[in-house]
Amino acid sequence: MSMQKLSEDDIRRLPKWLVSDSLPPSSRDPLGLQAGAEQLANRLLPGLTVFTYRIGYFFFLSWALRELNKKEDLRIEERLEKLNRLERALVLCETLYHGQDHLKECKHQGQRSKGHLLSQVEAKRASIPDKILKNQNNTGCYNLYRTPMRSCGFWEDDDEAAAQDLIPFRLTSLGEKLANAFSKREYAEDLLKWALNEKKTKSVETIAKWCESFCFCTFNKKSEKKAFLEGFLFANGNNADVVGDADTRQQTLRTLSASSLLFVPISNSSEIIVVSAEGTDGDLSELDALELGGDTSVLLHFYNNSDQKNIEFFIAAAIYEMIGLALNSIWSDLLDFVDAVGRTPLNLWAESVLSKSISTQFWYASLWSPDAQSPQSVDQLVGSLFANSNKVENGLMLALKVLVQDRNRMILSEVPLSFEFLALVEEAFPYDTKESVKDILPNIASILLSRHKEVSRLKGKELWLDTDGEEVMMVDRQKMSLGFHSYRFSQLESLLSDLKLVESDLDNDQ
Repeated sequence: MSMQKLSEDDIRRLPKWLVSDSLPPSSRDPLGLQAGAEQLANRLLPGLTVFTYRIGYFFFLSWALRELNKKEDLRIEERLEKLNRLERALVLCETLYHGQDHLKECKHQGQRSKGHLLSQVEAKRASIPDKILKNQNNTGCYNLYRTPMRSCGFWEDDDEAAAQDLIPFRLTSLGEKLANAFSKREYAEDLLKWALNEKKTKSVETIAKWCESFCFCTFNKKSEKKAFLEGFLFANGNNADVVGDADTRQQTLRTLSASSLLFVPISNSSEIIVVSAEGTDGDLSELDALELGGDTSVLLHFYNNSDQKNIEFFIAAAIYEMIGLALNSIWSDLLDFVDAVGRTPLNLWAESVLSKSISTQFWYASLWSPDAQSPQSVDQLVGSLFANSNKVENGLMLALKVLVQDRNRMILSEVPLSFEFLALVEEAFPYDTKESVKDILPNIASILLSRHKEVSRLKGKELWLDTDGEEVMMVDRQKMSLGFHSYRFSQLESLLSDLKLVESDLDNDQ
């Protein structure tokens, strides 16, 4: 956890959801819930991803695409490698420049390589590093920003360019504005020449000076802010998909603003806490530690304040995440138990769960009776699960507290969610049952084991747990952390902080 001192003016501009959401580190997706979360996230902030957290990359990439596609007699592979070199050169500049105390928190891709990059400086001179990321072709900015570039109407696919061995995108008029803005940075042309020259070294002082000109903290001049927001929020004159995505993002920002979540009043506090919070499936790039907290607080706010209009997708996302958290908590406890004791029948695991119970009445109550309702709030139960406290009992209490409400069932039926998720919920928590919580627990575990087998089969991944007759056995022990999936509010927060967005920026006539 890191601390960052901000001025009162900075705090006023920051979105209110930058709070101490103590969410866990990244984990994989044994029950296949990531896809449904992404579907909902796309209905709130389309075009953003868990990696699109800096405004500067939109400008840098648009400029780099234009300049590299101008170069003659290069194959597509060479153009992409030149683009990778440009990114590595930029990262080196940022690394050297942000060694200054007041700029240490300006994060950029490849930042984790800072020590390695600085160790390669010899006689106060440096060359472009050969590596800044584990696999730059996958985790570099070109690959990670293509989706938002198209969604915001800055880039368009260009099949003709691909046939000519060019990078297969063309800039729109909006993208040209971003490229022009970067090209006006004093040392942009010097950066390009250096990236195209394979062997040349530069002095540390020169490199750091360059970054003063195009540091990512500085892409918030009025003209640059307007150029970005024309695509991100307005997209006038663009195709229907781009306009639709912009309209959705604008509606989300206005909803956040109406709930006093978007802009923070001036505070006497000069400190905020920034934490890591992201759960995703598969391997993570170097960027995972740079993601900030906030998705949980936003979703739970709308869940607990449901009287506003046009917030169905916020509430649906909160319901989805709380039920998913409950299911993952039960799975996680079973995983821990089998890891500790070895092969075991499910009834022994269920007995161990009851032995740790703090509420006997809860377990013997029928599923939908008042006695099965926890006196704790959903926020308290979520917090307990994030802390890995009494995971099965608190998980079941959370799921039942959410599903017992008619409003939540109606939203689940009305908001488009995956059929597989709805079927999983109905099977695990049947609405017409009279069984007790205790009696249904082994059945839920069996359902989750079957679900995990199907997810693993579809993804072509190794099973974590498997069954052998009546027993459950460990196959491939994986790290399991509990938390909400990313709904990209953290990435939005970072973009808006870069822009120094104010409420009047939401109006297109500014």
